[in-house]
Amino acid sequence: MEVQEFGKQNSRKIMLLPGNMMSWRQFEAVIPLLEKQYHVIDTFAPDPEAKVAIWYGSNEPNMKKAMQKLKRAYPNAQDHPFAGYGHGDIIGHPDVMARDIIAFMKS
Repeated sequence: MEVQEFGKQNSRKIMLLPGNMMSWRQFEAVIPLLEKQYHVIDTFAPDPEAKVAIWYGSNEPNMKKAMQKLKRAYPNAQDHPFAGYGHGDIIGHPDVMARDIIAFMKS
């Protein structure tokens, strides 16, 4: 697994978990907005106690099964659908994505 790290000078960390069959490159546009405030890491070891948000478009098909699997690994995960978005659409809106990541991290 290729590990990418950005903003190492920051003490607060964010782990970006790319979707199935994808890579850290899907986050290319949002990383520069986050690394100013956070140490961004693209790898993880599952931790059931971790603060996790499950993000997806409200128009994404097959999310029910994916949500069940994710909730087993992360029982306290927050459900965060993006109204009107399809699969992966949020990647095309790095300003919205960074804003919501920062809000989640401050919550």
